[in-house]
Amino acid sequence: MSALGGRDVALELRGVARRFGRRRAPLFDGVELTLEAGSYAEIRGGNGCGKSTLLRIAAGVSRPSSGTVRRHAASMGYAPDGFRAGGDLRVESYLRALAALRGFSAEGASSRIGELAELLELHAFLGSRIGVLSKGTGRKVMLAQALLAPDALLILDEPADGLHETVASALRQELQRRLSQGAAVLVATHDRGWSDLGQTLLLADGRLAPHDPPSAPASRARVILRGDGTLDGFEARFLPDQAREYRVDADRLPELLRLALEKGHDVLEVERTAA
Repeated sequence: MSALGGRDVALELRGVARRFGRRRAPLFDGVELTLEAGSYAEIRGGNGCGKSTLLRIAAGVSRPSSGTVRRHAASMGYAPDGFRAGGDLRVESYLRALAALRGFSAEGASSRIGELAELLELHAFLGSRIGVLSKGTGRKVMLAQALLAPDALLILDEPADGLHETVASALRQELQRRLSQGAAVLVATHDRGWSDLGQTLLLADGRLAPHDPPSAPASRARVILRGDGTLDGFEARFLPDQAREYRVDADRLPELLRLALEKGHDVLEVERTAA
């Protein structure tokens, strides 16, 4: 990898443009992006803005009309939005073949495929023919092949689209783990991503620019307890029959409930509320 300010650079895009036909306006132009090791970038934008095209260019699957792309990472995992594999090849055979190409032993491949099948809830489909998979299951297979090896750069197109919330959450944790190990992660998404992991960029009107998505409103909690006295560090409103009402930020709710149980208070009601 090349270095920038003491940190390694995994991916660089400089003045990247993509045009379809000489007389048509470019899909995007002048795209600049530097992705450092251990950093996350999320590209957002509406349908048809060019997110998938830009990621194919970043991954080296397509060429830009102009500009340069430099991938400094030693290895890369790429999951496209579309799923194009077909035929009678079984999912596990497909993943084993790719694992062998990435240098896994047979035992190592079995272990890693098992981990990914657990992560992505793919166990039931390992024996299925790839050609008959649904779009959602096909996306899981694409994610599995991209996550096989401990690559220094991950490029994932709409990784959470169509995933059950539990699988999307597990995938987010996997990306956090990879980031902590120094991998760089580039994601494109229409509306379902993890902007809290790093920088968010918006691709619109042919330009890529920093974007600050609106923050979700802070969550609060309303708790009614019954017992003697009040809880230290929390303001209470007195109610009839020794009941107390507490209103706290949601992140302090576990602490409040722990103190209530330690003091032997009865929990009568817990309700999430808006800020």
